[in-house]
Amino acid sequence: MNLQSSDMVINIKAFGAKGDGETNDTKALQNALSFASSMPNITILFDEGIFLIDNFRGISSNTIIIGSQNTVIKPFSIPSQTIQISNVDNVKIYNLIFDGFAIIRGRSITNCIFNKCSFFNTKNHGLLIEDHSDKIQIRNCKFLNTGTLVTNVNAEGFGICINESTNITIKENELSNINGMSAIFIMNNSSGNILDNKIHDVVYRGIQFYNGTQTWYVKRNQIKRCGLNNTSGSGIGCNAIFTNLINSYIYCEENKIIDVVENGIEGYFKTICNNCIVNTGLNQSTNPTPSTEGIYAQAEIIDGNTIINAKTRAIAKIGTSISNMHITNNTIKGGDYGIYLNANGTTGNISNVLVANNNISNTLKEAIAIFITNKDSINNIKIENNNIFNTSSKMTSITRRGVEYIGVNGKNIVNNGSFSKWGVVPTGWTAANSIVTKVEEGNRYIPRITGNYYIGRIYQDIEPLYEKAIYSVIVKFKSNVQLRTEFIPYKADGSLDSANTISFRSYSFDANNYTREKYTFTNESYQKYRLQIGIYGTGTDEAVVSYIELTSYNKD
Repeated sequence: MNLQSSDMVINIKAFGAKGDGETNDTKALQNALSFASSMPNITILFDEGIFLIDNFRGISSNTIIIGSQNTVIKPFSIPSQTIQISNVDNVKIYNLIFDGFAIIRGRSITNCIFNKCSFFNTKNHGLLIEDHSDKIQIRNCKFLNTGTLVTNVNAEGFGICINESTNITIKENELSNINGMSAIFIMNNSSGNILDNKIHDVVYRGIQFYNGTQTWYVKRNQIKRCGLNNTSGSGIGCNAIFTNLINSYIYCEENKIIDVVENGIEGYFKTICNNCIVNTGLNQSTNPTPSTEGIYAQAEIIDGNTIINAKTRAIAKIGTSISNMHITNNTIKGGDYGIYLNANGTTGNISNVLVANNNISNTLKEAIAIFITNKDSINNIKIENNNIFNTSSKMTSITRRGVEYIGVNGKNIVNNGSFSKWGVVPTGWTAANSIVTKVEEGNRYIPRITGNYYIGRIYQDIEPLYEKAIYSVIVKFKSNVQLRTEFIPYKADGSLDSANTISFRSYSFDANNYTREKYTFTNESYQKYRLQIGIYGTGTDEAVVSYIELTSYNKD
């Protein structure tokens, strides 16, 4: 700390403090604070030692208090003593260890800094900032064993509690063994940044937002082992980051979450991006909870996250309404489900949802599952270009209850969704005896296939997943000729068994308008098939087909 910014520097021992761990130093501190109140820009120094104090009140604006590396402040005779700083501006506190107080409170303070301080063994919160405080920095501090006498974990014992305060920076702190519901608890119309903190071995959750309209950036925090030392018999509340605020602006990005009893991230967010979440839903035999997902949230953007070994679902949202979500570019490994959206109830609806470019592997059940009870309430859902592989059980990729199955299924890397996104021929498909060009149509590019009738075609091989499977294809196209969709079985020697082809023809076609058709058959013999979509001409030498949707899948 540079002391040149202060007009005067005084040592607490000059006012009679001993710091010997036995003497009551309250009077010496009060004399020093009283002297400082009459002087602008004063610095009070604490040497190493244990200073026993029952009253810390009376700090004035423009005061700096600095301890050494081992300056400990403890209560002398009142174990429930609160240290309170109220109605001041520009107070800075450095290098003090507060040990055993009830709570350290900043009330209606502005432009204040707590840096390299420690808050140990508090009976309630470690540090409480409240009552319209503004521009507060809490940096490089340690919070250990807070809430030693809590009777209500939902309201007491937090490491850091921010209440109705704005422009708060909580950065590079370490919080552990927090006995209240959250290591960092934010409430009532507050705002700020929670950055680069280390939170570990907490009884319940890492970070929580509660009540009011709030704006916070939560970035690059490391949150580990939430709820593993919980002895309540329930894992509810033992997640890493939680908010129940629907109309707030919480941006959750680049956090690392490891080993939690409940889910990793839960609630309502603007963005959930580039987080790494490993091992959710631990200790279910002793602390069960119904929510063990990696991400269980409604967010406009869920992008670039890595989720490994979620107990049940990696990314999930369940509710009567699911809308305005982009779930893209996530890497998911393990768990029962990869991406799981469930609009429940008779009025449930899903709208404006994009699930694209995700890599999903090793799920025990479905890679992508979309359930909806009310089949008339689906609007603008796109599921495209997802890579699904190495699943070990049933692999129905995308389902809609009460409507129809859509999507792609396979043990290899698969593709699905809007054909136009692929540019020319989609991954997994091959063009034969055709010329494929990319043409502009409106504000998009689509593939156009030109070839002789009966010959020009695109195809892909379908590996069987079950002994009895339903193979389906959806084609949306415009063409000057009919199309023929064929399921051609393979023989044992690897050649095509054309004599047993199952064939469908599109009797409705239009060169100027798009037609959407679906074809399905049941494979009863656990047999590999080639799915082929060919030009079925009627005498023309050249047939032209433009696709905007091409989806294939199979299910049991």
